Amino acid sequence: MFVGVCFIMQKSSFAGAIATIIYTLFACLLADLALVCLPPSSVVHAAGPQLALSQPGTNVNPMQIGGPVGVKVELDGSGFTPNVTLTLYTMTNNDTPQNCRGGGNPDQLGLTPFNKPPVTIQTRGDGTFTQVVIWPGTANTPGVSYYVCAAPQNQEGALSSNTFTVTPMPQLTLSPTTINPGGTVMLSGMNWYPPQALTLMLIAANGTTVFTQAITPDQNGNINQPVTLPTTLQDGTYTVRLAANNEQVLVIMQNNALTVQGNAVVTPTVVPSPSPTITPTVAASPTVRPTTPAGSGRSDGGSSNSGTGSNLWLFALAGLGIVLVIIGIVLFAFYSRRA
Repeated sequence: MFVGVCFIMQKSSFAGAIATIIYTLFACLLADLALVCLPPSSVVHAAGPQLALSQPGTNVNPMQIGGPVGVKVELDGSGFTPNVTLTLYTMTNNDTPQNCRGGGNPDQLGLTPFNKPPVTIQTRGDGTFTQVVIWPGTANTPGVSYYVCAAPQNQEGALSSNTFTVTPMPQLTLSPTTINPGGTVMLSGMNWYPPQALTLMLIAANGTTVFTQAITPDQNGNINQPVTLPTTLQDGTYTVRLAANNEQVLVIMQNNALTVQGNAVVTPTVVPSPSPTITPTVAASPTVRPTTPAGSGRSDGGSSNSGTGSNLWLFALAGLGIVLVIIGIVLFAFYSRRA
């Protein structure tokens, strides 16, 4: 048809020469080849339906998504039959992919339903869908990577291009567990996966939240972060809660996990003062000075020395007299006996 049109479009005059005719025929031939190469509408989705997994609210590598049972998973599909109901299943490397893509009844091909009853998804008019689901407890073995199969009844399904790896539930450790106000507590944890923003809360016995702080795990879901408590924190025992901001299943609450002490009101101990010791005051005795008779000596103390010297001479003479008396008595007795 295009070849005929091309001939009509040629100039009726032969003045255009043979070269113009050849160029026109060549262009028409290329147009015919292009129509032949276009695929028919029935094979637009020849590649089949596609399915990919991701985790909302995180920046985790799509090839490394995972977490414990109960975390959110986003499913993005395309190339499906429009307005059809899909049933979700899980598979492992030990299962046969053809069981999902074969177009049979997945319930009879050994696939594990997402849960009971199985989760279903409705495709849009263009054969696409986006759905956030909760990872099911029917695929709960830690360390195992699971594929997701989305399949309509008796039609070709799609096996996810990436997998979801199940991890253990998160863990949390505090050290020390008894601390003074204003002290620092070390938080250690693992399996906080997928990594995302967490919030630490300190809850008093009456249920009041007295302290909060943002906690960030590393890309492997591990926590090793010091937390300094306020100096105004009252003494008492507190419950510790650590939870992901966008994931309800990533939460740990430890009752009476932290004791704060050292800020209680201290009643001063009254120590009685010792009774005062009364030291008697000794009055000095007056010094009696001998009265020196007028004119008996010098006024500068020379008369006192003279009196003392006279007393010594009197004692010496009295002693000498006693000795002479004793000698006389002895001589008298001696001579009387001889006579």
